Amino acid sequence: MNNLFTYYSSLVFLCITSCNSQSPEESRYASIETDYGDIKVRLYDETPLHTKNFLKLTAEDFYTNLSFHRVIENFMIQGGDPTTRNKAKKIDSIATANKIQPEFNDSLIHKKGALAAAREGDAVNPGKLSSPTQFYIVQGRKFTDAELDKFELQQNQQRYFALIQKYFEIENKKASESNENLSKEELIEIARADAFEEYSRYKPFSYTDKQRELYKTRGGTPHLDGSYTVFGEVVEGFDVIDRIAAVETDNTDKPIKDVYFSIKIINK
Repeated sequence: MNNLFTYYSSLVFLCITSCNSQSPEESRYASIETDYGDIKVRLYDETPLHTKNFLKLTAEDFYTNLSFHRVIENFMIQGGDPTTRNKAKKIDSIATANKIQPEFNDSLIHKKGALAAAREGDAVNPGKLSSPTQFYIVQGRKFTDAELDKFELQQNQQRYFALIQKYFEIENKKASESNENLSKEELIEIARADAFEEYSRYKPFSYTDKQRELYKTRGGTPHLDGSYTVFGEVVEGFDVIDRIAAVETDNTDKPIKDVYFSIKIINK
């Protein structure tokens, strides 16, 4: 009887142990280890493409001994360029193969501690595709309600103009295929009407009370909302962000003394 009890107890223990353990693919937490302290981040389920990519690179030790190559106090700290592993003098462009489709979500904002994907500018990257390796962590600053009101207005204007551009391209293609001789001004007017019809069906963008409170008390960079994908957030180590953001930099925002980091997947 005692042997049978021991056997079943062992099975229960093994089950509990295996059920509580997580494979790298299942974990949603990572630790960014630096000489200034460690930053613990939680990755979002709402951004599966970015989260999966970040975890994959971390599991493959891609983020080992890289450096934060772009640091701007009261804004953000940026890393993930593979050329910084070997102290390369020239920082390669963030343009690389396998860019990631954006995963914008109004509930995931650029509050202090937000983990987001870097990308090239709109002029060469109108689809706002994310870099597959480079990321930044927001430090930012605090904002007033009046400032947040302006950002809301800008967000809604940008979304409306994006719809006009979308329908202009659609109408221009239709006109070309049907050999209609429409001027640019006429196409714009048609596109504007189509855009307004679609835009009026949606609730205008606005920050929730909780989001406003975060921007007013913790801070962040609200002007980046809706333009860069936020795929995680810092849960421990906000003081480390501040220490790294305060390092001395040159006129290209590169730290005078390299700030190296390594990332590993951890359990909660």
